[in-house]
Order: sequence, then structure tokens, then C-alpha cells
Amino acid sequence: MNKSKYRAILIILSLIIFISGTYISLDWARLFVIKEELKHNNLLYTYIAKSLIVILSTILVFIIGKDGLNPKDTKRLKFIYIFIILADISLVIFEKPYIGIFLFAVAQLGLIFRNGKGIFEKYKVDNLCILKENLFVNILLFIILFILIMVIIMKDLLRNKNLFYVFLFYAILLSISLLTAIANLLLKVFPRPNSILITIGMLSFLLCDLNVGFTMALETSTISLITDSIIWIFYAPALTLIALSGFNFSKLKA
Repeated sequence: MNKSKYRAILIILSLIIFISGTYISLDWARLFVIKEELKHNNLLYTYIAKSLIVILSTILVFIIGKDGLNPKDTKRLKFIYIFIILADISLVIFEKPYIGIFLFAVAQLGLIFRNGKGIFEKYKVDNLCILKENLFVNILLFIILFILIMVIIMKDLLRNKNLFYVFLFYAILLSISLLTAIANLLLKVFPRPNSILITIGMLSFLLCDLNVGFTMALETSTISLITDSIIWIFYAPALTLIALSGFNFSKLKA
């Protein structure tokens, strides 16, 4: 990796950290606003700042070039981030979230394919079985329990049953995506730094979307304001870490 690209990555990461700090502060400051009607109104800056995070993380993906794990992986990441951008735009433009959730589902399918590619090959070569890993089994059971709890909670909170089933489908898909990332880490399919970034990124994605679901389901209140403020605490790291997972860190000193 040449020095100019390395410098550009550091600048982008610094901007992401700085911008995240500003909108997080503004989001949580809403809790201390006296007038109730103003608490649930986002400032124009927060919309712009959050959009910049999506753009900057996407730029990270598109500047990978020859410094990626391999050309196919870089193309997959570009495909995924294009759909993430389209999904974010859809959630802003359209009143109902169905199109946005569908586009995010496509992005998650892309992540499942990208992070799961090579898992079965690794299984055959090393004669390993993922299900024998205690950590994997425990996490699998936890996620199943998590989905069941979410079904019970969201079924009561969401008045729109169609939206409930859409959320349920996406929650299952997101859980599979997280499990795929964990399997990638346990079976050492990707280099360890990349697998760790992917796993933390996917866990952040799950926590982000969990709060998205709560925010949509809850009545306008202090609790919904808190869940809304939590969303981007996890979304920015998810986007950034998954984008960084596309780089070949062995080339950093090159």
C-alpha cells in the first residue's frame, strides 16, 4: 500500500470518528430539551453527518483497489455497499420502510455469501465441524433465544402485522449473517484481523437494527428517543469495520 492511500485511510477514519462524536452528542442532547415536541426532531446537521458516515465508509471500500484480500472480495464489498446506500436513501424517501428493509436484506445476503465463501472448503480441507465448537453452539443458542424474545416483544409492539413478518424475516437473515461471520472467524477462512473486524461489524449491525426495530415499534416517548439515539452508535462502527475488513493488512508496510 502506498503512503498516499494509507494517509487517505487515516484521514477518512479520523473524519468518521470526529463526525460520529458530534452527532452522537447532539442525539443524546435531545434528552435534555425541555419542550417535548422538539425532542424528537433531528437537526439538519445530524442528517448530513450521518449521511457522510455512509459515504465515507463506502469510499473506504472503493479505494481498496489492489490492496484487498482478492479482486472478487473487493467487488462483493462494492456490491454490498451500493445496496446499503440505496437502502438508507429508501428509508428517508419512502414513508413505509419495506423497500429499505428489502435492500438491506439484499446487502445481508451479499455479506452472507462474502463472509461464508470458503467455509465449506475449509471444512473439507481441515476436517473440522463448526457445530463441535462450543463457542459457536453457545452463540447459536443465544441468537435463537434472542429471536424468540424479539418475536414476543415485537409482536405485541408492532401494530402492523405485515411489518412484523418483514422484521422477523430480516432478523433471521441478520442472525444468519452474524453466525456466518463467527464461523469465518472460528475456521480462519479470512486472515484473523479481517475476521475479527467482520465479526464485530456484524454484531454492531445486529445491535443497530435491534434498536431500529424498537424505535419503529415504540410510541413516541423518552424510551423511543433513547433507542433512536443508540442506532448510530452501532451503525457507524458496523459500516466502518466491515469496510476495513476488505483490506489486506499484510500490505500495510508495503
